[in-house]
Amino acid sequence: MKSDLDQIIEYFESEKLALKSSIKNYLIENDFLYAHYHQEELMRLESKLATLQYFKDPSYHKKQDLQRLKDVFEGFDDNNRLRIIYQRRITEKENEIRKDQLSASYFNDAQIIDDALFELYEGRFKKFRLCLNKPSALYLYFELNVNNLLSISISSDAVLDMYGYDKENYDDEDEERELFILKKMGFEQSDGSDWIVYHIDMNDFKDATAIKSILARIAFDVFSLTQGSQYLQSTLEYLA
Repeated sequence: MKSDLDQIIEYFESEKLALKSSIKNYLIENDFLYAHYHQEELMRLESKLATLQYFKDPSYHKKQDLQRLKDVFEGFDDNNRLRIIYQRRITEKENEIRKDQLSASYFNDAQIIDDALFELYEGRFKKFRLCLNKPSALYLYFELNVNNLLSISISSDAVLDMYGYDKENYDDEDEERELFILKKMGFEQSDGSDWIVYHIDMNDFKDATAIKSILARIAFDVFSLTQGSQYLQSTLEYLA
């Protein structure tokens, strides 16, 4: 059965093919203005697809780099000295990808989040944390209380530290700042602490689609983890 993410990728891939076909037809008809408009839309679509592919496979960008190296390598004659250099680069990139795949499991749109949420709902665990950005220790904490109210918490200090903000002069009302956007999404300040919390009623919980949509907004809209994020690692860990 295809995941939600796979279905979205499949949809955008079909849109990509349609745009390429339209661009080709406009060029044949010498309608360069519409070809230009569709080319711009294609570039935006490819950027979205790259984001989704990375969300599914954290090694996606490295695999793309590897394919580009192989394409250049195949263009050289057998006697070209550059073949040796590119063969070495190809081997290094393959080793990087292999190392990534052997390391700790990554969060993506497989069943990892779904399974963790159902574990909470069924009482097998009470709490887990999801690391969105391992290099800067950006964690979301998930905890379910006895009334099936799910709390998703994040430390304000961790957000400020991630971007190197001056905590004394941080403008919490700046609409472009991460904490403002999180609060606009529904996060609330926890009494007497630096934590902000989002509450979700999990009574009659049936699937994780809504919660994963919130996570996607946090990762992409709030923290822009798609921008140069091919080296970021995300992990999930049960705590109690």
